[in-house]
Amino acid sequence: MFGKWLNGADRPEPVGWRDGRGWGESDLADAETFYWGVSPYARLVLDLWASNPGRWISGDETAREVGVNGAKGVAGTLSSVGKTADKMKRQLPFEHREGQPGESGMYRMSHEISGLFLAAKRSAR
Repeated sequence: MFGKWLNGADRPEPVGWRDGRGWGESDLADAETFYWGVSPYARLVLDLWASNPGRWISGDETAREVGVNGAKGVAGTLSSVGKTADKMKRQLPFEHREGQPGESGMYRMSHEISGLFLAAKRSAR
């Protein structure tokens, strides 16, 4: 039954990134696997957001900074992020919100998650 775990039953095993496990300070090994498992352009995007923790950054600004073709190019680079999160049963390591009408969406990475991903980047594979 849906929501049964709210009454004390074991929480069901996550099936993908939408209901996957969140990120915490003890998740460096998973952050390394995740970081090195996404495409090179996706790593550039994650690097940008991790270097600006807590700041909402538009898809357009992200595209300019990492050298992809507009906000839709950013969305395209994130396909490997979604696939990796789904495979690892982890939540996405960033937040997204819709932009104002006619503007690109906004993204941000929390301070805690940015620390994990910056450390993951330093671990050479």
